[in-house]
Amino acid sequence: LLSMGDACGEPFLERAIALDERNTPAACEAGIQFWMGKSEHDRAQRWLRTSDAWEGRVRTAIRERERITKEDQFIVSSANPEVLQELIESIAAHPKVQSAWLAKKVLFEFPDQELHILGVTFKRFLGLAHGEEKAMEELAQSLVFPTDLRLFHLNEPEVRWMRKRFGTQPTWLIYTAS
Repeated sequence: LLSMGDACGEPFLERAIALDERNTPAACEAGIQFWMGKSEHDRAQRWLRTSDAWEGRVRTAIRERERITKEDQFIVSSANPEVLQELIESIAAHPKVQSAWLAKKVLFEFPDQELHILGVTFKRFLGLAHGEEKAMEELAQSLVFPTDLRLFHLNEPEVRWMRKRFGTQPTWLIYTAS
């Protein structure tokens, strides 16, 4: 209706957002264009504010996913058994991997877009300068997982806190080399 110049289409934009918040950018763009085209800048402002709020949430979500800190909360992964088995088989194909833990980061913005953390240790810690960097790259390239997955080498000093925390959660341990 908006494309035909009828303001009665505005509630449909609101309904689209209510049904799925991922419709927000397109709905806002349509609302802004409609009201700006009619030189009703005050009414366009409402859609600009909604768009700005959405963009703020997106920026927050990006920051939330970029950083993994000691303050973050983690829970057991909700991956289905087939996906988990495929991940374990990928890990097992790398002979240098000693152990692997999988957890899901608790996210506040867009929690339905999951972020999993995979922490691994190697059979013998020699430091990344002695071949483990290459092993990490090979492992990262071989992993297939349906959600965002971040890979960490848990023997590295900056993430040893993660190894300690993950080690206290037996349900997060998904692989141990035999």
